[in-house]
Amino acid sequence: TAGGSNGTISVTSAQNDVTFDTQTASRSINLGSSAVARTINLGTPTGADTVNFGTQSAGSLDMFNFFSSETTNDTMDIFFDSVTTANGIDYTVDGLTTGRGFYLTHTGTMSGALWSTETTGAWTGEVWNYDDTGNAAWTGNVFDIDTGTGSATGNIIDLNIEATTANDVQAIVVNNADDSDQVGWLMELNSTAAFTAAAIDLDSTAANTGVLIHTDNSGDAAWTGNIFDVDTGTGNYSGRVMDVTLEASTNNDGRVFFITSNDEHDQAGWLMNVDSNNAFTANMIDIDAAASFTGNIFDFSGSGGGAWTSDVIHITTGTGG
Repeated sequence: TAGGSNGTISVTSAQNDVTFDTQTASRSINLGSSAVARTINLGTPTGADTVNFGTQSAGSLDMFNFFSSETTNDTMDIFFDSVTTANGIDYTVDGLTTGRGFYLTHTGTMSGALWSTETTGAWTGEVWNYDDTGNAAWTGNVFDIDTGTGSATGNIIDLNIEATTANDVQAIVVNNADDSDQVGWLMELNSTAAFTAAAIDLDSTAANTGVLIHTDNSGDAAWTGNIFDVDTGTGNYSGRVMDVTLEASTNNDGRVFFITSNDEHDQAGWLMNVDSNNAFTANMIDIDAAASFTGNIFDFSGSGGGAWTSDVIHITTGTGG
């Protein structure tokens, strides 16, 4: 102990290094070990200090432990506000195999956020960026989440797009330059339990004029795949591939299908094609009107004035008995 009750101790070398060391194993070098509130400064002058903890030499066994009993104040504040084009934190774990680069655990009940990022300026970069710059063939997952078996009611991803003046925010944008021969390359749902609720639920409470699902071959490429493709499987299913309920409205203008065609259509069944490979016994198309109606079940009108020579309805029965 030195310096007295009001004195200051300074260890300064104008030309050489200053070393604090103990050469006996299991001994400690302590800074601020008494039970009083103090400020401990490292590298506070205006010079371009380099503060090293540990060594980069091969075989180094340095470990760093940080402990704090603070409850209401920040346990660590880091200010790198002068950084412009460099990295605020440059972190490498090149020797990592089965361990974790970052490991965050929490055992208590919380209402805050384990990870929180807040911005106040108009920015054009990315909040989170991943890039396989080495172009290596990787098989792991960029994000991997296990919910656990507890009775969870929260959301894995919860997006709130707040009201703006430009109205240009998009939740998810996927730009694909790959040939993508893997089934489910955009999204794959594998369900092994008998679910009772909707897998994808779209709920709109406002009067909207947009489209919920829109497909546009804007590149005018020749494509041969299907926009919607459904295989029911061989199980004893009784559900519907598509179930539409038109609820009562005041203007009565809703339509289930509205098709506008500008093509010449030389493909048989261009609007709807049914190939039945089994002897069915029920009606293929069944219309049941439970109320008095004045409209037409089928209505054909050549209002365009074009000259047509084919049949409105054409039936070929075949030679079956």
